[in-house]
Amino acid sequence: MSIWKGRAARSGICLVLWLATGAYLLPFVDRGWIAHDDGMLGQAAERVMAGELPHRDFYDPYTGGLTYLHALGLKILGVRLLSLRWLLFAATLAWVPVVYFLATRFVPPMSAALVTAVAVTWSLPNYFASMPSYYNLFLATFGTAALFRHIERGGRGWLVLAGFCGGLSFLVKSVGIFFVVAVGLFLLFRAQIQSHGDAEVDLRPSTGFLLLEAAGCLGLVMALVSMLGERRTVMDVLHFVVPLTAVTTVVLWCEWREGRGGLQTRIRRAWALLGPFAAGAIAPVAIFLLPFIATGSLNAFSEGVFLALERRFGQAERALPEVGDMVWALPYGAALVAVALGLHARWSVIAAVAAGLALLAGLATLDQTSSYLALWNSVRFLPLFVMLAGCVLLLGRPLALSSPRREQAFLLLVVLAAIGMVQFPFSAPIYFCYTAPIVALAAVPVASLGARPLHLTVLLGYLAFAVMSLNVGYAWNIGVVHQSGYAVTDARPLTRSRLRIPPDDAFEYLGLVSAIRTRIRTGEYVFATPDCPEVYFLSGTRNPTGDLYEFLRSPRRAVTETLELIEHHHINLIVINRTPFFSGPIDPALEMALESRFPHSAVVGRFVVRWRI
Repeated sequence: MSIWKGRAARSGICLVLWLATGAYLLPFVDRGWIAHDDGMLGQAAERVMAGELPHRDFYDPYTGGLTYLHALGLKILGVRLLSLRWLLFAATLAWVPVVYFLATRFVPPMSAALVTAVAVTWSLPNYFASMPSYYNLFLATFGTAALFRHIERGGRGWLVLAGFCGGLSFLVKSVGIFFVVAVGLFLLFRAQIQSHGDAEVDLRPSTGFLLLEAAGCLGLVMALVSMLGERRTVMDVLHFVVPLTAVTTVVLWCEWREGRGGLQTRIRRAWALLGPFAAGAIAPVAIFLLPFIATGSLNAFSEGVFLALERRFGQAERALPEVGDMVWALPYGAALVAVALGLHARWSVIAAVAAGLALLAGLATLDQTSSYLALWNSVRFLPLFVMLAGCVLLLGRPLALSSPRREQAFLLLVVLAAIGMVQFPFSAPIYFCYTAPIVALAAVPVASLGARPLHLTVLLGYLAFAVMSLNVGYAWNIGVVHQSGYAVTDARPLTRSRLRIPPDDAFEYLGLVSAIRTRIRTGEYVFATPDCPEVYFLSGTRNPTGDLYEFLRSPRRAVTETLELIEHHHINLIVINRTPFFSGPIDPALEMALESRFPHSAVVGRFVVRWRI
């Protein structure tokens, strides 16, 4: 009876949490935008609705899978940006109970609810746009939950499901491949533990299998270093090389210590886990590629997904914070390491009081940039300390957790290392918000072992910080300065948006759309450049090029080619963006040629509209 009461309590708390989360997030659904982001998502989806194929007919910045989901959303919910937000809202409501489920494996339901609340407030409200990185986060969480079930119940079906999540994550954005790699490492770790406890297996260690694993892990680390290219700064190495290197170290150490059985037996046992997962991962990718195969467009897909990455690294980049900012994460990070070492009994209450006072002081002075940045950076660098504490626990005190919980703890660590890669190469502060929920979950196994007052105090403080500051402002100011508010207005005449956007943006885009629609009918071609996909979507006009962002095309289109394209499509109106975010200003030679062909002009904010009669 007590078991059922416990289950009822967990379910009741989960339901209340789910309803509260939905109510809290609802006002954020239509709040704010980054015009070129939302416009890019909308235009890509609309082109798929028209029968175009990503990478063959236009330069999709991502793998293309999410574009099909967005196209379905536009078809069902209406051709407006708000439709994409409702898709994200539905996905979020499916994700929240899964986060709660993962946390309850280590801590009581109320504590798990607090972890979930922190995960939510540090992510979606800060930038509620249907960006691929959110779906990478969701699918990594769903895949992790499937593997938790596999650990607890066995069965290949859970492995296939986890693989399916990994394949879908790659189809959303190529960084999803790191989740697939992470799960591969976890399954090797699980195979080691199984071999150690299997009485039928030869008790001698397998040197051959250890060497195979070492070669694979070394290759992975070398690939990560190579991926950095010229960005081999201390911070880049710490964030994008060290985490996966740390978990590979755990794998190799545990293989040396616990791996048992002959080489062939170990390979067979490992493949029994890896095979179903690989099959699940390959299935959605194979289905997605069928239209590319049927139309002979595999080369276009390969170039758009893989070769174009080099162009993105050169244009869409943002550096990580300075090394010195890491000091703010040191106090709680050191406490996590101490708990991992079992050194927490005497100082935990004192540390909780000190942390509470520090957090209250920071929250009381949020309007001071120094206080805001201290709180932000104390979390921004926390993944490194969570990784360190988790590895210390697994290597130094492996028996502190039961065998299933030990496997689950390692899985959370390796998924943390994988999801952190979403911040490369564009390491803007908002990209940390895509990873923050996994940081919260990965810290739970260590936090469950002691110093509970400290961890609860820190969670409450960070929840308050998110609600009082991060969720009040918007993506541009996250990790930069406290924003006491984010003014938005209901720009209803932008019928293809239906979002509440900043007044200046509303004035600018209402004027721009009006300038276009008074001279061009809906569905006609215009030419808008550079980096303004929102112009096409908001005005309901057609893009004669395959460009959403011009920097994705290599080599850039020549001036004569652009002019021929304009004449071929009988274009009578062009739009020039004076402040493009990624691609740089328009070619002066092209601008001069356009001025001579389109003599009439109007300036609308940062846009110049030119037309000919």
